[in-house]
Amino acid sequence: GLPFFIMGESMGGAVTLKIHLKEPSKWDGVILVAPMCKIAEDVMPPAIVLKLLALMSEVLPQAKLFPQKDMAGLSYR
Repeated sequence: GLPFFIMGESMGGAVTLKIHLKEPSKWDGVILVAPMCKIAEDVMPPAIVLKLLALMSEVLPQAKLFPQKDMAGLSYR
């Protein structure tokens, strides 16, 4: 009969938010402590670098330079 909450801090806050959005009716509430929900634009690599990494990861998938698929489903159970 107690409320059911999920909590995450920093990068765990981003995972917690993703979990909550996947199954919102499962939780009575969400607690996020300094969640990392987005990478700031000023620390992102230039677009050309991201495109180059994506292209290189297609040619060399074993190098694991860039994510090939959404791994969020594997990050929690």
